[in-house]
Amino acid sequence: EPCFYGELPKIPETPMVEGYVFFGWFIGDLLVSRDAEYTFVMPSEDYNLTARFTAEDNDAAEVWDGSIATGFAGGSGTESDPYLISTGAQLAYLVNAINSSNSNTLYNKCYRLTNSIDLGGLEWDPIGCYYYGSSSTSNYRTFQGHFDGNGYTVSNFKITSPKYSYRRYFGLFGYVEGGTIENLGVEDFNIDFN
Repeated sequence: EPCFYGELPKIPETPMVEGYVFFGWFIGDLLVSRDAEYTFVMPSEDYNLTARFTAEDNDAAEVWDGSIATGFAGGSGTESDPYLISTGAQLAYLVNAINSSNSNTLYNKCYRLTNSIDLGGLEWDPIGCYYYGSSSTSNYRTFQGHFDGNGYTVSNFKITSPKYSYRRYFGLFGYVEGGTIENLGVEDFNIDFN
């Protein structure tokens, strides 16, 4: 049914399909709501809203095996075409690129998760780091980009044996300067190395 600017659209009831559960409402690849009932005011431009479903037995996040991918799932790193991250190995690829060099080209790009990621309870090296060097000089590898969790969650990691014991910031992200992180859930982690 047509809807005009400023009106509340009438969205039909979310269909039910045997063997599947409702996952969320999307505009393209962007998750806008996980609620089955979603209300919004119609914007001035066309608005294509898609309901997505997932198989009931395939609802778990992929478990990371500690490997590092050789690239992302897609995208070019721009605001309109962010790098897509769908596995723990691709997230580890981002860590490796940011933390290994001051001259990397990925520190200020745009990223978007396309799945929840389970890091398998493995040791995690934060994205971006700030640490003191051996001669009391500081060094850092910052994340300065935009990371859109897209409503997904990264879970189940630990930081108990950091690569450099003199690092100062610990978490899924370590050192963020001028960057933004949004729409991201972080769960079930353990940071303890004292």
